[in-house]
Amino acid sequence: QSVMFCSIGAARSELGLSKIPTILNRSPVINSSCDLLATSDASRADFGWYRAAAECCLQISQNSPGGAANFRFCASANIAPGVPFFPAAYHASSAPAAFAIALENGGVAYSAFCSAAIEHAEKRTERVEQGLKRLGSELQRACIDIEADCLAAAEESGMTYLGIDTSLNPALADGGSIVQACEELIGGGYKFGGAETMALVEGLTRAVKGVQVRQTGYCGLMLPVLEDRGLAKRVTDGSLSIGSLLGFSSVCGVGLDTVPIAGDASGEAIARVYADVAAMARRLNKPLSCRLFPVPGVAAGQLADFPDNPYLCASSALPVL
Repeated sequence: QSVMFCSIGAARSELGLSKIPTILNRSPVINSSCDLLATSDASRADFGWYRAAAECCLQISQNSPGGAANFRFCASANIAPGVPFFPAAYHASSAPAAFAIALENGGVAYSAFCSAAIEHAEKRTERVEQGLKRLGSELQRACIDIEADCLAAAEESGMTYLGIDTSLNPALADGGSIVQACEELIGGGYKFGGAETMALVEGLTRAVKGVQVRQTGYCGLMLPVLEDRGLAKRVTDGSLSIGSLLGFSSVCGVGLDTVPIAGDASGEAIARVYADVAAMARRLNKPLSCRLFPVPGVAAGQLADFPDNPYLCASSALPVL
């Protein structure tokens, strides 16, 4: 069997961090990350460490066409072993063989929300309530079946089943955008990123966390700009910023994901973003990751495109202020 992706875990020293750009450049399947909290305690930020992580991100960008190798690198905080989403995923070296499940389930949200929008077109409160309820029910139904298969596989193989990351995770295919699903549900000209978005994100998180299976990982709402066409559209039309995207993590998004930024962003500016991610993860004691894409030759507001990567769509590069 061929390996599509493999994660070597998080760097927790400057020596380890310095090796990541070369490793990622040599193999298109390797993923890695940087633990933002590796050098600090609960009350102390380490800006020097954040700056080293930022320089790593910039070097990866410069070593790959369009900076696309940052698809396989992120900065992370409070990520436990067994999170099944790359590039933050890793396995504890001393632990027995184990597996966990990640889902691509944006289509479930789109179907549930479109149905609720049609059935309760004239009743705003009922439409949102029923959409979230239907989403929770559909996720529960799907995850129960998946978990049954996982438990059987664990018994047969002797491996440990860690659980399912029930996070909402979009797809590029038609009907896979979580942002488009949310806009269908709310209606009335609502654009994701405007007023009520925080409340909607909190409702989505409740639905995700309410799924009654063994849970592992983030179990929140994923907002990867370059992996959700609806989200990319809202970034391009100015409805969203790095600050607003990170702010949603306060009610359980999972951080900043596949965010294209200007190619001339400095290490200092990127380090400031990492500082905010680390502060939120530390203060709320939650897992967060930050996957930024400095795109060489692309200025803030210009279109960043990745035609050689089937996992990414196009979106405007955001400024890092």
